[in-house]
Amino acid sequence: MKMLPAYSLRRRLFVWLFGILSAVWLAASGLVLWAALGAVDEADRGQTAHFATALATSFSSETAPAAEVVGDDEYMRDGVDNYFVVVRRGAQEIYRSSNTPDGPIPSDSTARIIDSAGLDWRTSTRASPNGDVLVTVGLSAGEAKFDALGTMLGVALPMLLGFAALLTATVLAVTWGLRPLTLLSEEITGRSARQLQPLSAAEAPAELQPIMNSLNDLFARLATAMDKERRFIADASHELRTPLAAIKAQLQVVDRSQADGEMLATLDKVHSGLDRATRLVEQLLSLARIEALQGAHAAELVDLDHVAGLEVAESFPNAVALDVELEYSGMPARIMARETEISVLVRNLIDNAIRHSGPGAQVVVSTGADEQFSWVQVEDSGDGMDAAELSTAFDRFWRGTSARGSGSGLGLSIVSSIAGRYGGQVSLARSVLLGGLHVRAVFPASSAD
Repeated sequence: MKMLPAYSLRRRLFVWLFGILSAVWLAASGLVLWAALGAVDEADRGQTAHFATALATSFSSETAPAAEVVGDDEYMRDGVDNYFVVVRRGAQEIYRSSNTPDGPIPSDSTARIIDSAGLDWRTSTRASPNGDVLVTVGLSAGEAKFDALGTMLGVALPMLLGFAALLTATVLAVTWGLRPLTLLSEEITGRSARQLQPLSAAEAPAELQPIMNSLNDLFARLATAMDKERRFIADASHELRTPLAAIKAQLQVVDRSQADGEMLATLDKVHSGLDRATRLVEQLLSLARIEALQGAHAAELVDLDHVAGLEVAESFPNAVALDVELEYSGMPARIMARETEISVLVRNLIDNAIRHSGPGAQVVVSTGADEQFSWVQVEDSGDGMDAAELSTAFDRFWRGTSARGSGSGLGLSIVSSIAGRYGGQVSLARSVLLGGLHVRAVFPASSAD
């Protein structure tokens, strides 16, 4: 079944809110600009009408020029050519500014004309108090557009800044609102597979509490199932130890001198099978005890080199019996862990190397530390593992194709479980020193005195 790609709730909220805010902002900006442009246009019309009224008021039958005055700019401001003035008495023009467009100028109260050069003008015409003089003032449409552009820029910049501030506030609000989800994800991600204590839902938002309650119910069921599994393994292993020991004792009293070659071979196979079954039971009991210890005692400062030295000494008789040369090189190394579990870890590493490297092999155990990490490593001169086997070596009950002895396939699984509990990692590689397997367990170094 093809898995659908996961989507981000945060990204989806950002996209939706950005789209909504953009649409609202564009609509509001359009309305504001439309109103601003209308206000500018109205202001320009009012300006020309006010100017025409002011000039018309200054004209009367007594004050207006009696003769036609064309080209006289006494009413024009110096250097200003964005408006023109035309004064008429009746049908006769008595004044026309020099920049007035050619042709007739309409006398309507408001009008729009385009001169021969293609320039657009807006005009306003007002009469003098006695009504015999008409004054027409024209304003360049380009000036009006320039004013409108300035108004648009003046309005748009604050709105853009406001939109940016609104988006920033939205991002912060969404991030803060989703923070409980982020914290929940971090808490669950930071847990190991064995940490099944319930989540604290007391301070969680109401929307998250059903999810957290469901997770807590799942954790409780998993914890119950795992506890039953541990007890079953421990009980079954304990019950198997006595009959296995009894069978082994009976085999040892068999008179081998009366058996032929075929019978001796059969007895050896049965004895080997019993050794493997006994080893499996012991490893299952060790695994059950280790998992039962979780959370029972706090970690303590452990001298890794001291523990490794003790386990090497304890394993030495077994190495001699299997014709394996066992060496130890210990440098000071300290970690925070439970000494009982670290002893089990080191014992399994040494036992695996002795059992599977073969007669005449060499096994070297060493410890060391730097500023960040402490480690214990075991190297042997056996056959080692190929790349495919290295990827599955930590699986429970897995045994390599070249495995010797009566192993159970649980040793490396137990080692990995213990190391992971204390923030450590276990790596497998080809030994550069001896050519066989190189197993290295690395832990965070402890600076405690």
